[in-house]
Amino acid sequence: MRTVMIILATLMVYCMMPSILNWIGCFISYRRKYRCLYEQYLCRLSDYEEYHCFMEKCERKHQVKVINGMIDNGKEMRRNLFHS
Repeated sequence: MRTVMIILATLMVYCMMPSILNWIGCFISYRRKYRCLYEQYLCRLSDYEEYHCFMEKCERKHQVKVINGMIDNGKEMRRNLFHS
């Protein structure tokens, strides 16, 4: 009776082993895939933050340029008003 149980247990392990190995393989590939995707996400996030900082600097420069232009126009209008 004991040998029959050992044979059946061995047969069960033999039959279950491919599906267990397949599951382990799928789990490993899943982890690798999502680790790679997460690394790509972090890279894109870093790129976005750099781009956002660059655009903020450009916008600040543009705003300063516009404000300085408005100040110059105001000075010119005041000069024209008093000299006319």
